Amino acid sequence: MDIRLRKLFARCLVSVAACFFASNAIAAYIEAAIGNAVVNDATAVYYNPAGLGFVNNPQIVASWGEAFTHAKFSGTISQVGLAGTQAGNSYSIQEYPFPSIYGALPVTGRVTVGIAGLYTFLGREEYPRAASTRYAQTVSAASLYDVTPAFSYKLRDNLFLGAGADFSFATIELNSIVRGALLGSASDFESRNSGYGRGVGAHAGVLWHPVLGTLLGLVYHSPVSVQLDGHSVLQGAAAATNSIVYNNNFNVKLVAPPSAVFSLVQYVNPRWNFLGTIERMNWNTIRNVVLKNVAFRTAGGAATSIISTKAYYLRNTWRLTLGTQYELTALWAVRGALTYDQDPGNPTRQIVAGDNKILSLGTTYKYNKQCKLDFSYNYTRYRDRNINIVGTSAGSNVTSARTSGGRTSIQGKIILDLV
Repeated sequence: MDIRLRKLFARCLVSVAACFFASNAIAAYIEAAIGNAVVNDATAVYYNPAGLGFVNNPQIVASWGEAFTHAKFSGTISQVGLAGTQAGNSYSIQEYPFPSIYGALPVTGRVTVGIAGLYTFLGREEYPRAASTRYAQTVSAASLYDVTPAFSYKLRDNLFLGAGADFSFATIELNSIVRGALLGSASDFESRNSGYGRGVGAHAGVLWHPVLGTLLGLVYHSPVSVQLDGHSVLQGAAAATNSIVYNNNFNVKLVAPPSAVFSLVQYVNPRWNFLGTIERMNWNTIRNVVLKNVAFRTAGGAATSIISTKAYYLRNTWRLTLGTQYELTALWAVRGALTYDQDPGNPTRQIVAGDNKILSLGTTYKYNKQCKLDFSYNYTRYRDRNINIVGTSAGSNVTSARTSGGRTSIQGKIILDLV
C-alpha cells in the first residue's frame, strides 16, 4: 500500500468532509520501519524491492498492529450569508488495526520475487448531529487494501535493483449536515456519500553496499490515480418535500503524488549501527478535488445533483528520521528513532493537523534459526495548528479554530525463514 495514497485518502476526508482527524492516523507502517529504503527482509516488497536480494531463503513475514488516535478541535464554524455560529470543542478517540503479510522467494542466485498484502482502516470519525463541527463533518471513514508483487535483481555483489506494482483498492464514506436554509427548509438535511475505487501504480528502488558497514537505499513511487464510484443520499425530515434524494453516480477522482525515499545505514561496529531516512512528497501537484453527482435539492424542493470542487493547495513535504540499533546479545536487538514529518495541509483551505514529531522504539528477538519476533512502539504528537478558513461563496464555511492531538501505535511481527 502506498503511504502517499493513504495520506491522500485521509486528506480527502480533511478537504471534503472538512475534518483533519483521520489525516494522521495512517503513518503506522512508516513508523514501524525506521530505515524504509534499506530493509533487508520480505517487507522490502513494499518498502524497497531491491532489498529482496538480501533474502537467502523462502521467507514469510506477518504482522499485526493497532493504532490509537486522539484529537481535539477548538473553535468556531459559520456559513457565509447565514445567521448563527457553531462554537465549542470536538473530540475524537479512535482505534484501528493495520495487518499485513509479505512473502519472498529466491528464484536464482540473482533474482528474488515477492508479494505483499496490506490493509488499513483509517478509522471512523463520528460526531453527534448537534456537534460544533456538524456542518463540516459528522462521519468520515476510509479503508485501503493493497496487493503488491515485486522482484529484485542482483546486478553486482554489492548492487541490487528492484521494482514492484501497486494494486490499490479503497472505500470511503463522507457524511455531513447541510443547513436547511440552503435548501429552503426549516430543518437541516444530512448528506451521505460513499464510494469504492481502485488504482494502479509502481515503485522501483536500488540498494548499494559500497563499503563494509555502509548500506544506501533509494526508492521512487510513481503517481497513483484512483477513481471512486458510488452513491450519494440527501435526507431530511419526513415532512419535507423530496425529503430523500438519491444519486447512484457519485464520483470522485484522487491522484497520489510522486515521492522519493533515501535511507542510510552506517555500522559503528558489528553490533551497533545508525539509520537515517529522508523522504520527499510532491503534494503541490494536487490543486483541486472534484466531487461529481452529489445528491442535492433546490430551495424550491426539486431533486437535483451538484458538482462540488474542493481546493487543496497542498505544500510539498519532508520526512526526516534518525535512529539507531544495537545488538544486546546474539538473540536480542533494540532500536529507537526520532522522526519529524511535515503535514501537507493548508490551514487556510482545510481543517488540518500540524507537523508530527514521532518517537519510535522497537526490539527483535531471535527465537531460533528459522524464527524471529519483532515488536515496535510509536508515539506521535501533532503540533498545534491554527486554522483560518475564510469562505467566499454563499453557504461556504468560515472557520477559526485550533487543532491538536496525538497517536500511539504498537505492532508485532513474526519473521519465518522456510529452511
